[in-house]
Amino acid sequence: GGGTLGANLTNSYIDANLFGSLTNTASIPVITQRFAASTALDFGIVGASTEATLDITVTGATAGDEVILGVPASVAAFSGLVFTAWVNSANTVRVKAANVALTPSSEPASATFKVTVFKRA
Repeated sequence: GGGTLGANLTNSYIDANLFGSLTNTASIPVITQRFAASTALDFGIVGASTEATLDITVTGATAGDEVILGVPASVAAFSGLVFTAWVNSANTVRVKAANVALTPSSEPASATFKVTVFKRA
């Protein structure tokens, strides 16, 4: 602790008041494998209050693995679109674009999305 984290918060405050004791890290499973892939995805126009999904092949991924999604800035800038990703089936990460706005999205251009999948012990 001790370092400044935000305007009036310190790491010590965060450690003690928000997370409790962080000294017992033995129960945190260790990352044993990492797989990564990237591909161009083109979601087209996503209707108001609807969603669209596309898949990225990530060899080695299995359902339940942790996923980090890298959304290109050119696509993330579209108001109302929220992106999530998960391992949908063996070797397949599904990326969802959900339009949480009440109007259809403009059509973002095809862009390269990146995914990293982690396995833990």
